[in-house]
Amino acid sequence: MSSQTSDSKRQGILQSETRYEAPLRSYGSPEEVIPGSYAMWLYPGHSLQQHFDVVLADLKVHISGTLHAIVKHVIYIASNVDDELLAAIRSDPGVDAVDFDYRAYLIE
Repeated sequence: MSSQTSDSKRQGILQSETRYEAPLRSYGSPEEVIPGSYAMWLYPGHSLQQHFDVVLADLKVHISGTLHAIVKHVIYIASNVDDELLAAIRSDPGVDAVDFDYRAYLIE
């Protein structure tokens, strides 16, 4: 699939009037947010490949880690996610929620 075709299909998804939008959740201080980095929670039974197919993108270049054992969800951390890609990810009905990613510090 060409990049242009993929981009036009993604725009069609984003412009749909009945578009689903997964919640964007925040649990920390805005100063600690890592720009462009998010934790994506897929509903149980929704695979990464199914997610890629809906988003019309291979997100592997953005994924820095996955978790498969938390509450039966597949969770992945993605970085370098721009606003357009984030909107496409959130439009997948298989995405339960998207969390901002935060800097972690060791407490001594």
